[in-house]
Amino acid sequence: MTTPEQNRSPAPTGREAIEADIEATRADLGETVDALSRKLDVKSRVKSSAADTRARVQARARQQPAVPAAVLVGLVVVVGLVVWRRRS
Repeated sequence: MTTPEQNRSPAPTGREAIEADIEATRADLGETVDALSRKLDVKSRVKSSAADTRARVQARARQQPAVPAAVLVGLVVVVGLVVWRRRS
């Protein structure tokens, strides 16, 4: 097991090293804030998920064009039967 002292990088010495360390910390913090913002943006995530699902369904429909056609034919037959029975 490592101790916290072993995990830390050595303390920077000199003004330039300290400023570089501050800039690196700011960059890391900025990335963290951006990641949290993306994660909490529910509207954007839902739109992205819907677009992904739509793309998968369209790709599957292109691979198996007989399935949507069969569903459409079945729907037309059912509607036709309902209309025919009501008129009889």
